[in-house]
Amino acid sequence: MSLFRVPKLPGDTPPGLGSVLGNAFRQLYGDLQTLFRVPGDSTLHATSYQPTVGETVRVSPPASGMSLLLPAPSADNRGGVITVLIENPEGALKVFVAQGTQPASSTKTAPTINGTETVSFTLAGAYLFLSNGVDGWRSGPSGPTGPAGATGATGATGATGSTGATGAPGATGATGLGADRQTTYELYDDFDFIGSSVGSVATTETLFSGSRNWSIAASAAGTAKSLNGLAGHPGILELTTGGTFNNSAIQLWGAGVGKNAASANVGDNILFTDITNAMWVVRLPSNTSVELRLGLRTSATDLVEFVFDTVTSTSLQCNTMAGGVQTQDLVTMPTANTWNRFELRFTATQVQFFVNGSQVGTTHTTNIPTTLALTPFLEIATRTAGTAKSVDIDLFWLRGTLSR
Repeated sequence: MSLFRVPKLPGDTPPGLGSVLGNAFRQLYGDLQTLFRVPGDSTLHATSYQPTVGETVRVSPPASGMSLLLPAPSADNRGGVITVLIENPEGALKVFVAQGTQPASSTKTAPTINGTETVSFTLAGAYLFLSNGVDGWRSGPSGPTGPAGATGATGATGATGSTGATGAPGATGATGLGADRQTTYELYDDFDFIGSSVGSVATTETLFSGSRNWSIAASAAGTAKSLNGLAGHPGILELTTGGTFNNSAIQLWGAGVGKNAASANVGDNILFTDITNAMWVVRLPSNTSVELRLGLRTSATDLVEFVFDTVTSTSLQCNTMAGGVQTQDLVTMPTANTWNRFELRFTATQVQFFVNGSQVGTTHTTNIPTTLALTPFLEIATRTAGTAKSVDIDLFWLRGTLSR
């Protein structure tokens, strides 16, 4: 390594002469460094450094940073390359260009790196600097990364770390079945026990007993029977219409006997604004010549329900009605002979319709019976005389949130 260092010029040196001499001394310093540099030098530099053309230099900028001074571009180093390997940087590497020897009055543009006086690097990597031999250097990352090498052997498992701090409490989960009866209202029937009205369903409204009580009636004699439970579907109630005439129907109400006949002695279960969810899980064996209605209603003019009626449409209807004025969406009816979840979700001012967990249709905010109490309701009817229709019911569930 050369012991030559750029001398400090006297304070009375004329500015023009000082500039010329300073650049000349710095050029001499660089030339001597090149001359005395040991081939293959692998020193890792962490302080300011002045590389030479053709050198590959390793640097590790400290937190306070470091600088690198490139030689002034000249005809002697045109096309020359300096490779800089930045390793484990804690701070920035700032790269400058020596100004070269030129008269103070010269109008020649000062040399640059990528068109600027200085560039900074903060990421580890290999960077190339190429001299154009006139007025600048160009920099960029090294060539494309080669293919990944083979995966090394798995190292030994390290020691178990200490237990971290306890995390923040999670959000409160949804209310489960069997919640506080003061603030939660539930109607629930899995139809796993049928206590009465098994067999023939008469035209006179009668009590039907599942896990809870219902009222049931038929416009022409139909049947109600319990089917063998299936995997995932314990307790199944099958309702089958009569077939003596078109529109033979069976109606099932979640209220006392007399609801079907609109008896003044039978009230509706729960106010609209107290309901949060209502769900039917049913299987419709056939999607032809049939009507299925299920949901909540207090009368034919105030309701929230799903309707599938082949007389009017091959689509599933999502209906809300208040005082006989209706809002309706038409959506795709699920495939016949499969189990489907038909769910209604309520807020105080809107209703959403879900089939198998996905919302269908729009969120209804108009023509909703928000001031009325409602009752669970299901109807199955045939639309072809002489052809009975059936529906299999696996579950009904309703939840309301109360303040009492």
